[in-house]
Amino acid sequence: METDFGASSKDIALLFLLGGIATFAGGPVAGRLSDRRERKAVVAITSVALAISMLLSHMLAFSLFTILIVFFCIMFSLAGRMTSFQALAADIACGSTRGKLMCLTIAIGQVGMALGSGLAGFVYGTQGLIANILVGAFTSIVMASLVWRLIPDAGEPKNEVVLKESRI
Repeated sequence: METDFGASSKDIALLFLLGGIATFAGGPVAGRLSDRRERKAVVAITSVALAISMLLSHMLAFSLFTILIVFFCIMFSLAGRMTSFQALAADIACGSTRGKLMCLTIAIGQVGMALGSGLAGFVYGTQGLIANILVGAFTSIVMASLVWRLIPDAGEPKNEVVLKESRI
């Protein structure tokens, strides 16, 4: 950003500030929405919004201002997906294993972020920015698809046997 757009260190700091504000705002918005609607749908919608924001990031990266807007959208969508998925996980877990499942989903999310960051660094280093954006958008769509197809809705029967027998 410094080279391509003449961004200063204050501009970069503003980018991170806006990312934090977007995260702060996106979580509660998605939380309220997932309390009123089907949680899986909110996870899927925010995942697709994240993928679209990622895809638009390169097309709209013609000024520092548009980069700030797109980054805000990316972080807002990410926070929304994480919040609605946590609410969904809490709903589908049986009471006696809810704490373990919540801990496991957070741990898996952290491992996913670490692996995703490693993959992003590798793809960026070997294939460039466009490939990195495409991989990020693709993985977000895969996440939406997996949640939609494999995770039960809060109203569906839970697989309590698997959850109760787990030794997490």
